Amino acid sequence: MTYLGFPVRMKQDVRKILEQWGLISVLVLLGLGLLVILQFSHQPFTLTLVKTIAVEQEPLGLALSPDFATLYVANAQSGTISVIDTASQRVIKTLTVNPGGRLNSIIVSADGQTLYVSDAKAGTVEVFKLPEAEQTAGIPVRLFPQRMALSQEQNRLYVVNSASNNVSVIDMVTHALLTNIPVNERPYAIAIAPDHSRAYITSSQTHSITILDLASQKAIDAIVLESISRLTNLVISPDGRYLYICDAISNSIVVVDTTVKRQVRTLNAAKFEKSDLEFSPTDLALSTDGKRLYVIGRTGYLSVIALENHEVLASLEVGQDLRNIALAPDGTSYISSFGTNSVSIVQ
Repeated sequence: MTYLGFPVRMKQDVRKILEQWGLISVLVLLGLGLLVILQFSHQPFTLTLVKTIAVEQEPLGLALSPDFATLYVANAQSGTISVIDTASQRVIKTLTVNPGGRLNSIIVSADGQTLYVSDAKAGTVEVFKLPEAEQTAGIPVRLFPQRMALSQEQNRLYVVNSASNNVSVIDMVTHALLTNIPVNERPYAIAIAPDHSRAYITSSQTHSITILDLASQKAIDAIVLESISRLTNLVISPDGRYLYICDAISNSIVVVDTTVKRQVRTLNAAKFEKSDLEFSPTDLALSTDGKRLYVIGRTGYLSVIALENHEVLASLEVGQDLRNIALAPDGTSYISSFGTNSVSIVQ
């Protein structure tokens, strides 16, 4: 009799050989897997300017559609909206809003059916039905409306009015102006907490952040920084704990802990680029996992910061006088370049 072609008396020896080879195979596979992991974990983070798209005069606000297939660009000086197809990376349509106005912020509803754009000069929010891009309403707000934010759960649109020191609240269904909430002087931008309980509004003149309670529609508190600052655009972390705010005076990103309501860190923007010029941060965005902060500045640079250790992962010059950034989940950045009348795409 035989076992696997060997005499029975050699059965135990054959088993041992097979077991040894099996163990060796497992160790080899584990080693190869470890090598692959090490290779990918040590790959440097890079930024590449993929394309620069010409739009109309003085592009400011940017908004991606919920499916990330379309980018809307508010052109301040020309009073138009450039519609960009993100797949072909070209302008497919230009919407005329108000040639005599000054468009600022732009935002798309979560269902992708409505587009809102603020006209700072006219003091209105213009409403477009999508995908037809049909202008359906013009909502008067207050003086110099700037940044906006949506609370989709409440069907409310919040509009920061910089020159009248308040925030307009608009019903997204009826397009009615519900109220105007007083806030600190020269409000600039707004961020809504992930649980839709609070909104945070920066003040570019009083180095403070007003806290709104969205249930009562009232200002309930303010976070005042110790140092003089000019706070502009901001983002909130996915867990709602941290605010990251552009400070034009200190050339930095201010980090505020919302649980203790105070500044806990300052990220020096001088380290964001390889240049002797001041970075002068203008806008910022967070990756979907909240681990990376994308910051743009007037000097034309995009920098990405790892929030785990606050190190700069990469910096890239992409334009001139950068104003706003929109970030897709895959890390693709869309950046409005005010100085070159263009939108840069970076991956």
